[in-house]
Amino acid sequence: MGIIMNPGTSEQELVVIGAYSYKTSDTMQIVTYKADRKGYMPKVTFTRRKKPSKNLLDDKLLQSLVG
Repeated sequence: MGIIMNPGTSEQELVVIGAYSYKTSDTMQIVTYKADRKGYMPKVTFTRRKKPSKNLLDDKLLQSLVG
């Protein structure tokens, strides 16, 4: 998204903000950014994806079956 800050003044500038994300084999990477007269400023966040459980049955279900 682009926003013109301080329109009609000597301080007028275009500020662009946005985000994108992508997956790797074990993480989701989210990049948010701001670009203005000071430059491009990204912020990267990594989230680990849970590995699938090896148990086919839920632990609570197993406990209820055992008694």
